[in-house]
Amino acid sequence: FQACGDAYLDVVARAAGAAFVDELLANAATCYAHGGAIDAAIALGERLAAEHPRSPLAPRALWQLGVLHGALGQVELAADALARLATRYPGEREAPDALWNLVLYRVALGDDAGAAAAAAQFVRNYGKTRPADVAQLRVDLADRLRARGDEAAADAAYAAVLAGPHQDHALTVRVVLARADLAWARACPIATTAGLCLRVGPAGATPVARRTADARAAQAGFARVVDGSAPDDPTVAAAVARARLHQAERAIEATLAMAPMPTLTLDRDGRPSPASTKAVTAWLTAWQRSITDTDRAIEQVLVARDGASAIAAVARAALFYDHLAATLTTAPVPRALRGQPAEAAYRAALEEQAAPMRARARAAGELCLVKASDLGLVTDDVAACAEFLGRGEPRWRLTERRGPPALAPLEVAPEPALPEPPPPP
Repeated sequence: FQACGDAYLDVVARAAGAAFVDELLANAATCYAHGGAIDAAIALGERLAAEHPRSPLAPRALWQLGVLHGALGQVELAADALARLATRYPGEREAPDALWNLVLYRVALGDDAGAAAAAAQFVRNYGKTRPADVAQLRVDLADRLRARGDEAAADAAYAAVLAGPHQDHALTVRVVLARADLAWARACPIATTAGLCLRVGPAGATPVARRTADARAAQAGFARVVDGSAPDDPTVAAAVARARLHQAERAIEATLAMAPMPTLTLDRDGRPSPASTKAVTAWLTAWQRSITDTDRAIEQVLVARDGASAIAAVARAALFYDHLAATLTTAPVPRALRGQPAEAAYRAALEEQAAPMRARARAAGELCLVKASDLGLVTDDVAACAEFLGRGEPRWRLTERRGPPALAPLEVAPEPALPEPPPPP
């Protein structure tokens, strides 16, 4: 291949001023690129672009420069080549993909202003002819804003996508879920614990009420994702699982927020009074109904078969069942029994009812860690499970914590391979 490039350059030297020199330069650059002489290929591409800007091969030369600089990790130079292509030749077939990848490179360089300018240029140039791509690009950039903590700007960007031209169903689901996620997090006035709006202390977990308007908006979004989606697309299926997870969180928090069990009062003969018996029975009925609804909501997440959401669900289940057990064991003892031998029997009866729930909490925590091990995940949810189990058994404590994952890359426009080698000169 390098001999091929040398031969083409020999022809260039002999045919100076000929109309077909641009083709010779392009062929020589391609031969050198296939032969591994990348610096020579880049130099010839720059020469073609500079000396023959009106050649139909100039856009392809700039695209090839972007590919070669990108392969060498020269991000700034790759971005420069793609920017020249997109600006000088907006009507060429390589231009849209060049502009798309230019956004990616600007993001990689930390140049938010440059990325926004390239995205705006893409919208101006191709908004009418490629509306789906425009929507995809806007969602990717909104995701970047969210990942960087600018949640208000991200929410506005997501809203603009939904208000814009029609996009495919999977993208709509993704945006609706993202906005609902933001509202659900915003609804909790404190930092969440394993995704739940709880304040955890030595005495256990105390639910904190979410802000009503944000919570309602979030749950409406989650319901829209679940009810309007046929999860045959893996992306949609993962979104449905995530939405079901947040629905389960709502059910868990509703159960935990129930008023404590009423105190049973005894008459002079030591028998429960009818009124207090009725109140306790009504509370237990409502409590059991709420637990059943929550169990069903958690099961819906597991049925969705999304690994990350399943781990999150069982992490929340561990805290949930542990709290249920604590609710029973800390229930008030009738005043007439306090300090009496019968108090121990009463507490033993409560503990007997709490033991299965405590066992379910441990089983959920262990399933969380086993599943995380199978998938190779160490997330905040996994850490919560390890912390919960580690209170009783040090062997469950994490010995390693990985840092937060890097920002997910934008979806890259396909980069074709280098052109096929040209015929011998």
